Amino acid sequence: MSESGEGPESKYRRVSLGEAAEKTKEFESAQDAAFWVIEEFQKELKDSQNEDEKISKILDRLRSRISNYVSKQKKIKKALPKEEFNKPALTDSMVDVLKAEPSTSPEDAVMNKGGRPTQNFDEVTERTQRRKLEPIIESLKKAGEELGGKTPTQLCGRIVQLQNAVHDRSLGQIGKAIYDGTIHDHNKKTVSEEEALYLKNHELKISDRQYTNLRLRLLKHELSLPSLMKTKVVEKDLRYKTFEFEGGVRAHLKDLVTKTLNQACKIPEVKRIIESLDPETSFPLKVRKLTGFDGSGSQQTAMQKSRNNIAQDSRETAVAVLRDITTQDNVRIFVNEHIASTNSARPLMLIPGTENRNLVEKFLPIMDQEMKELMKKGVNIELETGQKIPCECKIELFLVDGKAIKVGTGCGGAYCLVCTYSQDEAKSIERIELGFEINRTMDDMMTVFNELCNPETGSVKKSNKDYEKRKGVTHEPLTTSNMNLSPRPLHVKLRTFSWFLIFLYRILARVLQWQDGKLTQEQKDAIKAARSRLIEAVKDATGILMDTPSSKGGTTDTGGSAWRFFSHEVIPVLKSVIPSEFLDDVLKIHRNLSIILRVISSKRKVETELLKQINTETYVFLRTQFEWVQVSESVHLLLAHSHQLIELNEGFGLGQMTEQGSEGVNKLVRRFSECFARQTSLDENITDVFNRLQILSNPFLMTFQRKQFCNNCKTFGEHWTVSCPKKEKKSHCNTLREELEQELNQEVESFLY
Repeated sequence: MSESGEGPESKYRRVSLGEAAEKTKEFESAQDAAFWVIEEFQKELKDSQNEDEKISKILDRLRSRISNYVSKQKKIKKALPKEEFNKPALTDSMVDVLKAEPSTSPEDAVMNKGGRPTQNFDEVTERTQRRKLEPIIESLKKAGEELGGKTPTQLCGRIVQLQNAVHDRSLGQIGKAIYDGTIHDHNKKTVSEEEALYLKNHELKISDRQYTNLRLRLLKHELSLPSLMKTKVVEKDLRYKTFEFEGGVRAHLKDLVTKTLNQACKIPEVKRIIESLDPETSFPLKVRKLTGFDGSGSQQTAMQKSRNNIAQDSRETAVAVLRDITTQDNVRIFVNEHIASTNSARPLMLIPGTENRNLVEKFLPIMDQEMKELMKKGVNIELETGQKIPCECKIELFLVDGKAIKVGTGCGGAYCLVCTYSQDEAKSIERIELGFEINRTMDDMMTVFNELCNPETGSVKKSNKDYEKRKGVTHEPLTTSNMNLSPRPLHVKLRTFSWFLIFLYRILARVLQWQDGKLTQEQKDAIKAARSRLIEAVKDATGILMDTPSSKGGTTDTGGSAWRFFSHEVIPVLKSVIPSEFLDDVLKIHRNLSIILRVISSKRKVETELLKQINTETYVFLRTQFEWVQVSESVHLLLAHSHQLIELNEGFGLGQMTEQGSEGVNKLVRRFSECFARQTSLDENITDVFNRLQILSNPFLMTFQRKQFCNNCKTFGEHWTVSCPKKEKKSHCNTLREELEQELNQEVESFLY
């Protein structure tokens, strides 16, 4: 196209602005320039399907531009001499003239008067910035092709590196990382999605909104956390399938076990061991899991009722805990060192309702059937490489308390859930010395029920002095699992603690009578005064608050307070309040119970013969010196059967079978339902709590937990520097207390290998 006439592709004549102003009206001269601009916009119409619509939009834009152009020409004609209109003919850069930003010259200042104000590059929108930079990007693309296929990003990085090689070396290194494509390796302040989930749920314990606020604040300090949506995608992959059940949520036991094993095999140490195994001699792997259920009250009540019109402040929770993974030749691949932690309790069910037989019979038979099928068929672990490894499962229903056992086994009237001896037989010193063998099985309980069942009521017919025949069976057993053999060390410790406090109250009051129904009012008042005196004395001396109602239900008798009570801390208090005629005997019982409870809660190998000896000695001494004392079911289980249960556990302490983690889940359910779950309905509230419990108990996420390290010993995973045994003790420590503690620890060590 020529500058002075009509080209082969255009029928419009190009004229100078001055010539157009002299020969025609200003509108016509602007129109001639606009027609030329239209030809330039025809490039945008090549690939468009709606050409008519696009042309209409372009013409609307041109009309506005033409109107502004005419207005400018009128102002220029008035302000400038006529010689300024003698411009050269319109060139190919006319489009740039029409689109150009106003300059700061006086002439342009006059021309921009009354129009849109000038904006800097930083003030315009991102879309406008992108449009202005398009020519530069295109030129960088062409330059990159000439330089061997480099991208505009790489060239920009190289420019940053060269421009700041001397003045700002850190910025130059970032430019080099951009050019090399290693910017993520250079910026090491990044967190993976899995680690972000661990920080959010385990360490910080924050909600989604708090996580987003934290992420935005850390961005200002060049620390990048994954977005919430990215963590949600990973979180969805880590969860197993769930479905609605009785107004709550439940999962299949097989899905839970499979997902847990797959996540455990992603741990680097476990993955390395499995890859080095010989499939012919090591597979199938042997997996041991513990499962159980428990109820809790004082829970959050949602704003709306559930779909089943249930509005309960109680929850029933079922969990499963991975104990260990071994090969066929007993090589341990994975051992759960934190089995007592809530982070090991994987949720199996969470439903609203109070724990009673009507509720338990809805889910326990289903759990029992799933356990049978899983132990019969096993599961397959799928590694990241696609290899499938068969696993044999052994699942024990041991994470339960005494109430749940009585409901599940139907032995609501039994004195002991492990043996069939009555309470009167347990008082016999001769029987204590001979021992109480474990002779209660679920098959026998089912036989007793079938023989004595009343078809009309569905319960067992009861009569006076029929314990030898009925053996405490009151209802039909709901499971075939030997859940009655659960050692339940946590509840045994708590119930023993409560029993010993009742024993001390009567000793202080000198009321040698156990049954409350046979006490006079004067004796009851004396026991009440003795109770207050002992509680205050222990609280003032040690800070232990015991046997006091809690604001959230129950009492302040926790596992921690029980451990402190059965220790050297309370001995000075007992010496100051116990009558002198009972002091030596009480201290002996206190010492023996302290040793026995610590031994059975251990995870180490136990000398069962020594434990049996101290159990029998304590039981006989209690029945000899305090005949009026009634031994509760938990104390009987501790003194008569703890060494037997340890023998059934291959000689190891019962610390690996504790129900402490499952009990701690109740507190998490209460807190999560209040702080980290929707309050719109009970169903949504329970679903959110269940999903958060899944992430909290994921075994792979626990690998991000900080490992224990001691600066003195230079060892990992054993203890922290504060609790190092080689650390020099401070000189101002209580010498008597240290001696008592050391003496107790030495006695406990004599029972352990």
